[in-house]
Amino acid sequence: MKIKALIVASVLALSGCNEVNQEQINAAIGSVQKSAAAICGFVPLASSIVDIFHANGGGFSSTLDVARQICGAITVSHTSYRRTGVAPPPTLYGVPVRGRFVR
Repeated sequence: MKIKALIVASVLALSGCNEVNQEQINAAIGSVQKSAAAICGFVPLASSIVDIFHANGGGFSSTLDVARQICGAITVSHTSYRRTGVAPPPTLYGVPVRGRFVR
């Protein structure tokens, strides 16, 4: 329940609204996923996005900001794998970023 409250607070901050519903939370998560797919070809799991919001305390300026940071973490891990053949799991704010590449 605390995680959901943090997401609600984050969505409120991002949208400038005083009230938020589940539809808005789902829209914010979907926006992060769509933006990340467009930026780096990676779709993070909704649970990873929730955990990242929680770990950061909701201090993001926009859903695009979240997507960019996720892509940055994925890119660092992917580059490490290319050089060494072994990569640590990508993390953002100490949270493992899980998802799938779509391109």
